[in-house]
Amino acid sequence: MQNLQSHPFPTHAQRQESDAPGALAKADAAAHTLDRLELGAALLMALGACTLHLEFWRRAGGLWRDEVVSFNVATAPTLGGVHEAVRYDSFPNFFHYVLRAWEGAGLGGSDVATRGLGLCIGLGVLGAIWWSARALGQRLPLVSLALLGVSGLCIRTTDAIRAYGVGILFSVLCFGLLWRVVTRPSRLNVALAGIAAVLSVQSLYQNAFLLGAMCFGAVVVCAQHRLYRQAALVVGIGAAAALSLTFYIDAMQHMGSIKPLIRTTGLGSMLAVAWQALRDGSNLRLTLWVVLLVGFFGVAGRLLSGRKRAADVEGKIITYAFASAALALAGFFTWLKVLGFPTQAWYYVPPMALLALAIDVSWPTLLPGNTGRIVRLMIASAAGLAGLFGAASAVQVRQTNVDQIVAKLEQLVQPGDFILVDQWYNGATFNRYWRGPTPWATVPPLEDQSLQRLDLFKRYMQEADPNADVEQALMDTLQAGHRVWLVGGLPLSQKGKPVPRLPPAPQSQFGWDHDAYSYVWARHAGEVLQARAHKATRIELPVQGPVNEFENLPLWVVEGWRKP
Repeated sequence: MQNLQSHPFPTHAQRQESDAPGALAKADAAAHTLDRLELGAALLMALGACTLHLEFWRRAGGLWRDEVVSFNVATAPTLGGVHEAVRYDSFPNFFHYVLRAWEGAGLGGSDVATRGLGLCIGLGVLGAIWWSARALGQRLPLVSLALLGVSGLCIRTTDAIRAYGVGILFSVLCFGLLWRVVTRPSRLNVALAGIAAVLSVQSLYQNAFLLGAMCFGAVVVCAQHRLYRQAALVVGIGAAAALSLTFYIDAMQHMGSIKPLIRTTGLGSMLAVAWQALRDGSNLRLTLWVVLLVGFFGVAGRLLSGRKRAADVEGKIITYAFASAALALAGFFTWLKVLGFPTQAWYYVPPMALLALAIDVSWPTLLPGNTGRIVRLMIASAAGLAGLFGAASAVQVRQTNVDQIVAKLEQLVQPGDFILVDQWYNGATFNRYWRGPTPWATVPPLEDQSLQRLDLFKRYMQEADPNADVEQALMDTLQAGHRVWLVGGLPLSQKGKPVPRLPPAPQSQFGWDHDAYSYVWARHAGEVLQARAHKATRIELPVQGPVNEFENLPLWVVEGWRKP
């Protein structure tokens, strides 16, 4: 049985050395210069990336609603409570346990301190990219550093208090460790690959598809060289990771029960968001991604379809990278299509990390020699420079302004006032920061505001008039001469065109569409204030710099009473 080593096949340079040692000697000076230029570019991009991570940690501010949900799941009173609450978050439990340990060790205690965990994870992803590239024979991950290391989207994704960072970290490590199992199947490498695989899927559900793609790529290489023992080990690692997800059957069933409430999206919308993720604020970055992906799949596919693919593709790394990347894309988009939920740009960062690494480690085969190295250095330098400029502004965005709203309200609210938060999902962030005695509610008035409880929302959708108490509280507050504070504002109606009351779901024209019910209910509350209040004034907030578009809320005060 053939035993692959880390570099089991002759490289382009090695064949030149055996055939024409004089020609190789003449290229030594140029190669040495390229070595230094590549190292300098890699170190500069790594330094720039570290600076960007630190800037995000310093500027991100409070936790926004998605982060608040993960934090509240992680800090449930008991470990059993953490596992029970996982159904209300979008991820398995591993990140929750990591965050719980961070807070339990006294490393949290404030937003800045809690974000220190995200900083450590983000820097860890950089290290994992570097290590995996070297594990697959690439000295420096120039393409990955340029496309991922200095990407504002990637930094905000890996450093957020969410599971994406650890999911990307272990997925990247799996890419290198599975290759180690194929080429060096020691007990240590098998154990490390198994641990990384399990923790990868325990961080992100979607990593199961990426891991499956990597295992497929590794098995293809093993099958080409009759490495049946290594193939069995790879299959066993993948199976162990898949079995570990059985702990979340209840959470998956809960996700299925709330799926009818969420408006589904098509493949076209997903591709549009993926396009936005690749662009990451820069047309140059988008162009480079497209050129590199088309070149990678085109050239690699042509090489692998040739007659001499078994002997001529150096190290078979190209086979592993191509098969992993192709199946990962197919599997990932299949998962998104089956799930049917609307996507955001950060959803696509995990497969982007795998694609960038696949391009990196395949480069010497796809474009060999010093010419290929020069082209790669030029592409990486251009992408890195563009990325630094674009990411510098992206990492200075505050993730929420709700903490600033709460600080303002603490100065202005008086006894007898009432606070209404719109929309319902913003209640999680407001609940984290508000500690005052003034009563507040969302529409509808969910009992549990610590999590995003769509199951509770669904129950309200089945009631005839679920917001009657909130609307009455608005009128009582104004009639008593007190003020209503609106966090997020309310949609207003045109005079003479009242909004109809919706029958219990799914009997209305909107079926189970929770967004439609939420909007109509908010308009009803707005009608109450329009009809009964004298005036509404927007309050200026002391927020400096840009704020995350998903949680940049206005603050209004409504006062005065008009009789019907």
